[in-house]
Amino acid sequence: LQVVVMIYDIHLCFFFIAFALFPCQGLFMNGLGVYLGMSAHVTLVVNLTILSAMCAWYTCCLFQRHQHTLPRDHPYKLSEMKILLVYALMNFVMIINPLLLAVTIRDDSHNQRDLLRQSYMAWLLKTPSFKIYTDDNSPLLGPLHFPLTVITFALNTGCSIFFTIHSSRVLKSR
Repeated sequence: LQVVVMIYDIHLCFFFIAFALFPCQGLFMNGLGVYLGMSAHVTLVVNLTILSAMCAWYTCCLFQRHQHTLPRDHPYKLSEMKILLVYALMNFVMIINPLLLAVTIRDDSHNQRDLLRQSYMAWLLKTPSFKIYTDDNSPLLGPLHFPLTVITFALNTGCSIFFTIHSSRVLKSR
């Protein structure tokens, strides 16, 4: 039963919620950003926000199913208000990284063309939207973004595994 429930969850994660289409969505957002004249950094923040929201709501769906499989007198059964608080907490945790990426970047669009002319990537001048990250213009919290992303996805995976295992144990005990 645990294996079937885990396969079902993975199927919902990767096929119902379109994680497999995320690269296509990223390219679409980048193209839309170029068309609208947005900077490349803004499209990166939007893509990271969409990916984080997809993971948060996948975990929320698993949590909702987990709560509905629990009997009324189970100690892990939460009231509706506490469930909404858990949803708010999950969304807050998943939005931290995109929010930090959005507010910690330095505006250096005027320096980008000069930087690009002096590099071996001068062909990017023909591209309407570009961003070269260097030590001078990288996000202030840049070294923290990858570990924070890994931690949030590990939290998402850990919660998913816990919900699946606990739900299957509760269903077996009925």
